[in-house]
Amino acid sequence: MMDRRELIGAALVALGLGGCGEAAGSEPQVSASTGAPPALPDGLAGTLEALIEESGSVGGMVVAARHGALAGVYTWGDARRSPRRPVTSETLFHIGSNGKFVTGVAVLQLVQDGRIALTDRLGDHVTGLPGVLSRTPVANLLHQTSGLPDYLDQIEDWSAPVTRQMIFDAVAEGRDFEPGEAWAYSNTNYFVLGWLIEAVSGMRYADYVRQHVFAPARLPFARPDATASDIPARAQGYTLDGDALARADRMDDAMSRAADGGVLFSALDWAPWCQALAASTLLDAATRALAYQPGRLRTGREAPYGAGVFLERCRGEACQHHTGSVPGFASQRMAFAGSGVQVLAVSNTDGDGEPPLEDLCLAMAEALAPGSTWTTQPLLDEDDRTALLRRAFRRADADLPDSLLASEVIASGGDTAPSWGVKAGHVFAPVERWPVPGGQMVRYRWVGDDDETGHVVVGWTEDDEVFWIY
Repeated sequence: MMDRRELIGAALVALGLGGCGEAAGSEPQVSASTGAPPALPDGLAGTLEALIEESGSVGGMVVAARHGALAGVYTWGDARRSPRRPVTSETLFHIGSNGKFVTGVAVLQLVQDGRIALTDRLGDHVTGLPGVLSRTPVANLLHQTSGLPDYLDQIEDWSAPVTRQMIFDAVAEGRDFEPGEAWAYSNTNYFVLGWLIEAVSGMRYADYVRQHVFAPARLPFARPDATASDIPARAQGYTLDGDALARADRMDDAMSRAADGGVLFSALDWAPWCQALAASTLLDAATRALAYQPGRLRTGREAPYGAGVFLERCRGEACQHHTGSVPGFASQRMAFAGSGVQVLAVSNTDGDGEPPLEDLCLAMAEALAPGSTWTTQPLLDEDDRTALLRRAFRRADADLPDSLLASEVIASGGDTAPSWGVKAGHVFAPVERWPVPGGQMVRYRWVGDDDETGHVVVGWTEDDEVFWIY
């Protein structure tokens, strides 16, 4: 799952189901070739170590595949403190909302088999739903354009039992906006897609993922989570609050494997996962393309979010990314089509101990394919739009003025500014532009005090209004 702090603006940004999991105590029997991963490029280990050093992270890993082959693994610290167990390439980490893409693959398999259509409404396949859920099209759930409120906004204790009624309660007051009117990240969308998978397949969500996604992809260790089960390779999650380190709250068993992000991955699962997706093992080419198709908005513009992944461009080529977090774990995924490099970074520490996962991914990708990421793109000339944003971002956490916002952002009701402020002496400039239906996307770089760097992608309408910011 992903929480609200990970979202900037409109783009920023069972449970009583007859089983959204597996029997407690079950452990998959796996075998895998675990040869030594390739040596890291010179100097990369030192760069990654320096990024991690100040974070207080207990442990974690960064793994990269290139064109489906394992390209590099870096692990650090402990999977568990007591008794001590160091992180290895086989350690399983909860990847939170990066598991949404797994759910997206499962839904698209059902589309590929002709069992559902993206234009179907949830209630066409799942019974006993309130009208607001029943009437929601599957495509809007996948693309986060449904307007359904996020059920996690009501969760105060992740260890408490979860029920279907909790989702009903979350949507009881209706949508925040009509389907396709805007984009807003909501874990509810993918949670209920788990109900769809169960209703159509006749299998529990976790069993479907294990048998129809992970098994054909030949992942050696990946599996749906199950906190009630003894999973020896699973990392313990920790929370760092100041100098106080404690075990993270233990999630409810059903919550830990829910469809909005409930799977475990090891470093050794990453390359075969990337290879299986590229090789049409899980989805044929036409269906796979749907996973990277942005959501269509009523304005004719697009929300650049596919089946559980954000869709952008880097150096003229497609790139994707997503983050994830649950108690004790945080993750970041990045993929760059131009270089063929895909990176996953995960840590078993949240709070003050969360390392800069995006920086770790970018450092790994840049070391494997120098000049391939946006970190090394040259600055472009400032234009009138840049000047507008510079003025709007002059104060941290200040919303953009309504006069600058397109209808999609206004309808979403989200905040519309990065968490950093752009001062007079700071670098703030575009580094890449690419056309989209009804407008243009622009990636901006900000360099602040002490060389702190940030990037933000803004969607501009043809009339110089902001319809996307992330």
